[in-house]
Amino acid sequence: MTRGISPAEAEVALLMAIGLTNRQIAALRGTTFSTAKYQAASVLRKTGSNRNRLAEILAEVEVRDCRRSA
Repeated sequence: MTRGISPAEAEVALLMAIGLTNRQIAALRGTTFSTAKYQAASVLRKTGSNRNRLAEILAEVEVRDCRRSA
């Protein structure tokens, strides 16, 4: 059974989805590279996904949100 992602992992997932590297994520969040790398790996493991799929999911959510707002 896969646990849900933490709030920090959700933030990392969003940053990954927009194309940031682990080093960029670490700098933006004020964490170490090791922490960013660990959280990124955790997100991918828990979602059973990869960086490209995260971007696809983000795009799908944005389209749905835009349609609801219209």
